[in-house]
Amino acid sequence: KRLFIILITILLFGLFIQLSIIPATTLSNLSTGFSTNYLIDSNNKLINNRKCINALYQGRWVNNDCENTLPQSLNKQLYCHIDSWEWIDIPNECNIYKYTNKQLKQLYNNKNILFLGDSIVRNTYHSINRLIDTNYQTINHNITYKHKNLFHSVSYLNRYINNTFVWAPMTVNISNYLLSNPIDYDLIVLGSSLWDSLYTNSNIQLYDNNINSISNYLSSRLTSNKSQLPVILWLQPTTIVNSRLNSDDKLLYMNENVINSYRNVVTNNSNILKVLTDVIDTTTVTNGKQHTSTDGVHYSDEVYLIIAHIISNRYAMEYPNFIQSIKSNYKNMIKFGKARATGLMSYPSYGLLVLFISIIMLITLDGFLGIGYLSLVLFGRSYDWDEAFIP
Repeated sequence: KRLFIILITILLFGLFIQLSIIPATTLSNLSTGFSTNYLIDSNNKLINNRKCINALYQGRWVNNDCENTLPQSLNKQLYCHIDSWEWIDIPNECNIYKYTNKQLKQLYNNKNILFLGDSIVRNTYHSINRLIDTNYQTINHNITYKHKNLFHSVSYLNRYINNTFVWAPMTVNISNYLLSNPIDYDLIVLGSSLWDSLYTNSNIQLYDNNINSISNYLSSRLTSNKSQLPVILWLQPTTIVNSRLNSDDKLLYMNENVINSYRNVVTNNSNILKVLTDVIDTTTVTNGKQHTSTDGVHYSDEVYLIIAHIISNRYAMEYPNFIQSIKSNYKNMIKFGKARATGLMSYPSYGLLVLFISIIMLITLDGFLGIGYLSLVLFGRSYDWDEAFIP
């Protein structure tokens, strides 16, 4: 009996010690190469930032392999087709995250955000709202609702994240808004080209002129007293699926070749590039998801969520202090393209302990980890079924 009591005591003491002193998994002992270090120079700017920006578009959609999980008679596409986005070949000094809801609230807290543009910009506006507000829902899908200005505010730590969408389907609408409204925002996302192409019969020169006007208006209006100028991003149109366009005019004036020429106008216009923080390319995200487009232009919500993550990552790159501040909370983050290695939370000694306790329970016929049997021994009581269960 004494030997048994000593063994149980040693076992419980060893369990307590192991749970107390084994360190939590840290950045230094992960075997996946997971690193949150940015290279920051003396001016607190990211080194080789362009490499990290380019990495934002190095990704792909991956669907789960159902080859061995379903009978041949079942439709595998119907029952088991789940796509997920992952970034690939990310340089070691770059970190591209799917930020958590809390981290995005920290990133955008006390910020005023403006989405100014067409339906692609609007869908991205909704996705940003979903990421920072888990209760956000887009219920009304009628044309009147889609073609109106929207506003959503989220409270966080006694401050607010104010997100505004202004319906501006053509570049002239963007110019008019910038001309007549104050630009008191921290993040501005602009974008339009589809209606410019469709309703001007693909007048590329007119579009280029309007882009110049936008750059002039931005240059003249960005005289703010704020310590930091807003981050201004131009959102390029998604890939056009010609086979799904639903009118002859769209096939003629809004096909992928035409819209690609509109993308090139922005990337080749030196005036707009001077005032933009960056140009967001959406074509990589839409590759492989053409089947989700019902009209050849708009895609499923999951596509716009990834676009929203790209915008958030690009915005965060302008705030290296924010990136540094999340290092201590990295466990709540997912780094795409670098999956965690299996076994990070496993300890063989724990398994041995469970096996040992299970053997004790089997030998003593005690379902309470041997504690019941130990109590009987300590108090000198017999281990008798009748005495235990019969009144």
